[in-house]
Amino acid sequence: MNPPVTQTTDLESKRRLMTEKLISPLSAGPFHYGIIDEEGKLYMVGENDNGQLGNGTITNTITIPQTIPFNSKVINVSCGYSSTGAITKDGSLYLWGDNQYQIILERMFDSTDFTFINQKSVPTPQKVDFNLKVQKVTVGQTSIGVVTEDHSVYYWGNISREKTILVPEKIPIKGLDILIGDGDPLYALLGVDGKVYMWGFLLTDQLTTRFTETPKEIPLPELIQQVCLGENHAVALSREGNVYTWGDNGTGQLGVSDDTDLFTDQPRKVNLPKPIASISSSYDTVAAVTVDGELYMWGDGEFGEIDGESSEFDFPVQIDIGSPVKYVSVGGTYTIAVTKDGVVNYWGRAEYQPKET
Repeated sequence: MNPPVTQTTDLESKRRLMTEKLISPLSAGPFHYGIIDEEGKLYMVGENDNGQLGNGTITNTITIPQTIPFNSKVINVSCGYSSTGAITKDGSLYLWGDNQYQIILERMFDSTDFTFINQKSVPTPQKVDFNLKVQKVTVGQTSIGVVTEDHSVYYWGNISREKTILVPEKIPIKGLDILIGDGDPLYALLGVDGKVYMWGFLLTDQLTTRFTETPKEIPLPELIQQVCLGENHAVALSREGNVYTWGDNGTGQLGVSDDTDLFTDQPRKVNLPKPIASISSSYDTVAAVTVDGELYMWGDGEFGEIDGESSEFDFPVQIDIGSPVKYVSVGGTYTIAVTKDGVVNYWGRAEYQPKET
């Protein structure tokens, strides 16, 4: 006879599903990207000067997709500036690439029992003996964050201009996701309560930039299901499908053309024609996919990452790539998207355009 399902177990199951919804098979970093296919195989493309593609070499840019072997299916990949992280189906954490800030752990059991890999560059995925099953990883330029199976959130690395966290530090908030910005260290946590918390170099104007290690709740009018960070702005997607933005607006990345302010710390609702299912942001560019697969983008499109031309939009524009979009990820100078027919689409900077073998 099976034991009755308790309310706590049911709540944990719902939270786990919420985190799984946040996991995309795409991750576009500034200079390299990863794609997970339907069989759980990971393919990597882009710059490889620190071994960030994970194919065992340290070389120049590789545009032929590299298949990276794992013992289990890959369910999550995160491409940072020149480092990469991945999670396999069994909850294992793998890290590789640039290790100059000693962010690639070898093992972590507690605050007194941990070791790092002592190499400047790590060209193959290294399994981290983390003592906990990991559900999601986010790799930034100088730091890493993870969410474990019980929704504990940890981060470590160079978290400010003056401070480095060697031992993974637990954030005192249960979370579904942790995000890391593209500029000065900036962090966001999506809580299991649907609220957004931020810390690091908070989104204030250049005259009052300040660093805080204490997560601060961001006042939003709705509960949130997804958060993205750019270089100095934030994007939040509500559970009702509405998008809110705040922070730097120098290139229209807030998507609110009626607001001439170059900066705001008050979340503003973006005018979109339909409910949104997912969002992506990098540096000063934002993408949003509607529930029926329409793609809208705004912000800086200098390298053609919005419409194929060198453009800038301070309002959402619809991008038609021939088929409804299922997943999208914005890189620093390019965009990748998987359409519902299974095709991987790339546009923007030609240097990282994938080529067939």
